[in-house]
Amino acid sequence: MFVPVTQAGITFNELFTTLVERLDKLGSDNTAQAEEISVAVIAFFQSVQHLVKSLRESKIIVTELFEIDQTLLGRFNDGKLIEDSTQEQFRRLLRDLIVLWYRYVILANLSQSNIVLLNIPAIQSFFETWKASERVGLDQPEQERLIVDIAILLTASDYLNVETRIRLFGIIGEIGIALGADQEWARQRLMDYADDIYQRNLGLSGQSFAEILLCLYVIWQSGSGFESSVGEIALRKAVRFWSSGNTFLEALFKAWNLYVEHDYSSPLLKGDQLRLKEASSLYRAILEKKSRLGIGHSFSDLARRNGSFDAADTLFQPIQIFLLGGSGAGKSSFLTAFSYDVKMRGGTSALTLGKELQAHYERNSPAWHEGRMPPSTDYQNFTFWRDLNVAAFSMMDYGGSVAQPEQWDRELQERFNSARGLLFFVESAVYTDPDALRQYSDWLATLLEYWTKSNQDLRNMPVALVLTKCDQVLGDAMAALTRSSLLPRGFQPALVEQLLEHRYNGGMAKRLQSPYGRLCDAIINDKANNREPRLQDIVQNIVDNCERFFAKLLERTYNYQIFLSASSSPKATGNDVLPFGISEPLAWLIDILELNHIQESLTMFNAEADETGKSIEFLKEDYASMQRARADIDEAVKEIDELRPRFWVLGKDDRINSLEHKVESANARFRDIFKRVVNDEEEPNKTAALQSVENQLRKKETFLKELHAKRADYETVLLSLQAADDRRGRE
Repeated sequence: MFVPVTQAGITFNELFTTLVERLDKLGSDNTAQAEEISVAVIAFFQSVQHLVKSLRESKIIVTELFEIDQTLLGRFNDGKLIEDSTQEQFRRLLRDLIVLWYRYVILANLSQSNIVLLNIPAIQSFFETWKASERVGLDQPEQERLIVDIAILLTASDYLNVETRIRLFGIIGEIGIALGADQEWARQRLMDYADDIYQRNLGLSGQSFAEILLCLYVIWQSGSGFESSVGEIALRKAVRFWSSGNTFLEALFKAWNLYVEHDYSSPLLKGDQLRLKEASSLYRAILEKKSRLGIGHSFSDLARRNGSFDAADTLFQPIQIFLLGGSGAGKSSFLTAFSYDVKMRGGTSALTLGKELQAHYERNSPAWHEGRMPPSTDYQNFTFWRDLNVAAFSMMDYGGSVAQPEQWDRELQERFNSARGLLFFVESAVYTDPDALRQYSDWLATLLEYWTKSNQDLRNMPVALVLTKCDQVLGDAMAALTRSSLLPRGFQPALVEQLLEHRYNGGMAKRLQSPYGRLCDAIINDKANNREPRLQDIVQNIVDNCERFFAKLLERTYNYQIFLSASSSPKATGNDVLPFGISEPLAWLIDILELNHIQESLTMFNAEADETGKSIEFLKEDYASMQRARADIDEAVKEIDELRPRFWVLGKDDRINSLEHKVESANARFRDIFKRVVNDEEEPNKTAALQSVENQLRKKETFLKELHAKRADYETVLLSLQAADDRRGRE
């Protein structure tokens, strides 16, 4: 067997032989060897690039190129890269890339300083052999061949890792540009695919999609940006859709800066926490768990009301949740579906429905199951709870017309202002219509402003948009949704409120300068929101037309969410996925409100415990003072009684007067303490008075003991709620 003699020829032969040997070792378990093959492929192309630099300065370049050409033909090794095998498509891809890159990139670059090279047949034998055997140029132009190679690369995950496939795509792109694929061609071809891009067509052939990718690469390399007649918004939607379920495409588009996914979910570094704590009162309240919604209760209230309640009128005033939306927004259907979830599916961690909600379900269930649920015409109140030892909740179903809150009756205004959780319902006819949604957003912003006027000191209240009737928009795609919320668990609202530039790896676009822009960025680029084109359209419409509402909201709270829901009955639709996303909004509200309720109550418990402890110590001192006063009285009276019968005692009268003054003073002390402690003008006998004070002391000690026990119970509940919240944050 002949061997190369030049150093360039020897080096290239070793690289090529190693690559072919790696391919020959591929067995049935290709995935296990993908990393090994990837290393060999990358090493080959990188080394060849370095080899070109030395060739450019060589005095024997023709000889070296001849040996490289002969290596590719298999003259110096047993390489069979040209022959078919069990990896025919994959080998074809590598063969095409090597020959085309060699001809149109390597030789083209070298010929810039020596044009004669392109006229030497002996260094292009492999290229000519490849063209003849594959009929390239006859049956198929080279550029079309390249597009087919891209289609093969898209399916090469069994052989190559993502990084290597991106590298090879860059080589294909270089070849394409060398073959004449310029910016004008790319934009024109994208125009031809405009409908497919706009519709995010899943039926595109592999070659059509490959051509779109080549066009995007050419535009990216030109540095002119992706604005085109296709429309940048439509193009970026398509890119997000293609990226959502394909790690290679996601990495490819990120490499081109066409898809940028910033990190809004990973934990904050300590330095970031300190910076945010100084900059944001909202973050500080969350971090220190000191958000105040005014929904805690004192232990005194618990002790005073204990033992006299029923399911509808619980131990404490239920925490008010307000449901708002226009007539026909789906609130009544939502409540019926929620009751169905609780009864039939055990939704929201075994909630208990109050009697009004049970009656609502029994009254409306038949019509709901038949798909003819009538809208409510008046506001109603419903109670439910998860654990009466923690808190109960009351939902107000606002009846309907989109009117200004100043026009509501007084009771409705008061209930709205007392709400500590707000659910704003938006139906499909609104959130799919930009004009209608923009008007609706203005109304919601007005409602939020009205609520804020009565609750200036409250921060971080939970507020959610509930997008209803999603089944009417998404259809069968409902079954493919991975979650019902648009913001993922673990989302860090602090990164929306405050700008931390080092968290953004895709550059600081103008939209990221505002909190609302960052919120939109988080929602739009989240993968779960991009797996269905119709869902993408909903999301886009939300972020494009709800700025006024969200701008107001972001100033007040870190606790916000957008939920997808469908209240349709499974019986009426024959679809057991429905109802969908019904329990989640209320479960989300309950988690936040219960956590705040427990934290606020514990703060009050601690203050009461301190106050009661001090009161007990003071009362013990008062009780001891009363006992000493009584002892002084008894001792003085006894001595007086002993002195009076005696006639010959020197200074008897003075001593008796002194003792009587002592009795009077002790009685005054005893009486003053009794009046202050018992708050009673009528003084009983000394024994009864002491017994009364002692009873008070025992009551306070019992109160403090029970308070400590209840505080321990609440602390256990708090730890459980916090642990559950942390788990959800990691999901």
